[in-house]
Amino acid sequence: VYLDVKEYNLGDKIVHPYIEPVIKEFLVKELNLEFSNNISDCDLLIYVNATTGANQKESNEYGLYQVFGNATIDVRFTNIQESILNLAINDIKGVSFNSLKQAGNKSLKNIGDKIFNETLIELVSILKQN
Repeated sequence: VYLDVKEYNLGDKIVHPYIEPVIKEFLVKELNLEFSNNISDCDLLIYVNATTGANQKESNEYGLYQVFGNATIDVRFTNIQESILNLAINDIKGVSFNSLKQAGNKSLKNIGDKIFNETLIELVSILKQN
């Protein structure tokens, strides 16, 4: 499996990813898949792009910073142009009393949780059929 996950919090690339380890752990555990950084060695490609953004630069009236995250997921076999799974996860909220950055990190963690609990189960079902 070739896995390409791009995670950005408020425009900055994430140093310690939230989503990539969740995907790897799940697919190794469920299907015993191996990952490679060389795309030519792989028969399954997974692309994830996750970003966060804030509607306000200040905390709200309750002292909470709110950030919303979105992610797109595209999964395909290397020998087929068409995606076997292509979906978007939108408006996943993260909140923090401390900062927008922490709220954004929580949003990315929540996206990872949603991918773990919903998307990967669907992907495993599709892969088992193929």
